[in-house]
Amino acid sequence: MRSKLLRLAWVIVRDWNLAADAVQNSFLTLHQKWDQILPEHRTGWLVKTVQYSAHNLRRSKSTSERLAGDLFNRSPSEVDADVSSEIEVEEQVQLALQQLPLLQRQIVQLKLVEGLTFQQISEQLSIPLGTALSRMRLALAKLRSVLKETPNE
Repeated sequence: MRSKLLRLAWVIVRDWNLAADAVQNSFLTLHQKWDQILPEHRTGWLVKTVQYSAHNLRRSKSTSERLAGDLFNRSPSEVDADVSSEIEVEEQVQLALQQLPLLQRQIVQLKLVEGLTFQQISEQLSIPLGTALSRMRLALAKLRSVLKETPNE
């Protein structure tokens, strides 16, 4: 069974080490969920889990290779320019955020930084859901206009 799963994973990732990782992760997950999966479904569940795990590993591998390739195929001055540009943009956004009214800035903070839903924000601030949505819309409009006015170098 393990060798068939290994071949299945290899077909997806084209790397024996990643294929072995996918199979190992799947067996570990099966062990953790053993009581939750009916005995007659375990084989099918394991095959599907190997497929999902292999696809996830392939995606993460291609992303990390692409990012590494981007860094290694560029000159240090290009990397430095990009980093300083990112810092500059971050500073511009921070300045724009400071120009927002406190109530709007509070909504943006809770939504974008803390990752709360609008429902959670409205409950936390004891305001109607529509008010939270409206404040966010106004904040984004203000940020758009402030950032458009910012000179780009």
